[in-house]
Amino acid sequence: MIIKGDIIYTTEKGSFKQIPSGYIGTADGRVTFAGAEIPEAFRNESVTDYSGRLVMPGFCDLHTHAPQYENIGRGMDLTLLPWLETLTFPTESRYGERDYAEKRYRRAVADVIRQGTTRAVFFATTHLNSTQMLIDMMEEAGLCGLAGKVNMDQNCPGYLVEDTDVSLAETRAFAEKNKDNVHVKPIVSPRFAPSCTPRLLKGLGELAAEYDLPIQSHINENMDEINWVAELFPEAQNYADVYRQNGLLNSQTLMAHCIHMKPEETRMFVENGVMAVHCPHSNANIASGMMPVKAMMAAGMRVGLGTDFSGGNAVSILKTMVLALQVSKLRYQMHPEEGFLKLSEAFFLGTKGGGSFFGKVGSFEEGYAFDALVVDDSALNREGGNDLEDRLSRFIYAGDDRNIVQRYIDGKPVAVPDWD
Repeated sequence: MIIKGDIIYTTEKGSFKQIPSGYIGTADGRVTFAGAEIPEAFRNESVTDYSGRLVMPGFCDLHTHAPQYENIGRGMDLTLLPWLETLTFPTESRYGERDYAEKRYRRAVADVIRQGTTRAVFFATTHLNSTQMLIDMMEEAGLCGLAGKVNMDQNCPGYLVEDTDVSLAETRAFAEKNKDNVHVKPIVSPRFAPSCTPRLLKGLGELAAEYDLPIQSHINENMDEINWVAELFPEAQNYADVYRQNGLLNSQTLMAHCIHMKPEETRMFVENGVMAVHCPHSNANIASGMMPVKAMMAAGMRVGLGTDFSGGNAVSILKTMVLALQVSKLRYQMHPEEGFLKLSEAFFLGTKGGGSFFGKVGSFEEGYAFDALVVDDSALNREGGNDLEDRLSRFIYAGDDRNIVQRYIDGKPVAVPDWD
């Protein structure tokens, strides 16, 4: 398959690769070439013509909570711990009910695809059956990514707290059932350190190593949370060390928020290849703070983006890029030595940067998965110019899912599911 259009993507965080009226060749879901001309070896292949439209990589959402989709916009006057107790935990308790979970997960998965996300990483709940349902829905819809059964055996309401052995056994069963999946794989998901006993954290680290599974959790989001972790785990050097001691920090680890990192924690992340996930909407909404994203990138940390709904109020990585840019510029006023994010950097974080967690994802370089969006920006391109960076900027700042006319995931066209 060959796609023609106005192609724009990043190969590095500081600049764009632009190919006006260019071509992308694909085979078996992977990019074979991207250039201004069709190579001789591919001249006999048919061309799908999107002339005049932008063709860009699909977005990667590395941190969000599928069961919280129904709560978007609620509880925004609360900080993290009260928000969990009064809103989030009561909602998640209902996901043991199949009909309840099915209806809401369908809405969440469909909206994620609608917004241009082609790879997503979900927290589900502690309920094994509905978490499996979420993975099956993602597969059915064509959305690639990861989903995890949440683990909590302490410091949560009695209606959600798990027996440690049961939590580990169900996580093992979940891993075993889904370990050979091609498009949607399991991810080990301790909610955060305060909700897990040391024995549960250690057991999850051992499971992740045994099955070679990725890991996701939260860290350094809120000062009350950080102080609580210090009380619960006095033997640890810091919050990050809690995870490190239990085998949960490595190059397959996603850690969301990372707002209040100590220098030694930043070094620990860099040395272990951990990817920090920047979630600017939820960081602002529940008064957690501003992640020092530029300083982290300068330190060599891997960084991606997450919508983190419903702490975040947007399902769109497009809108997440915008707020990441804006928050970075606000932080720059207090920390000018850090600099601030530029458009190409934010786009990189939402495509190739975040996509690197999945391997060769998020770019149109040879061998990369063909995850792509085709965007009709004619209504945004009021001057009619063809500077692709300028057009992309207009789409990022002023566009939305209505401008997306086609989505490709792993080389296949994917429609927004019509499940309702």
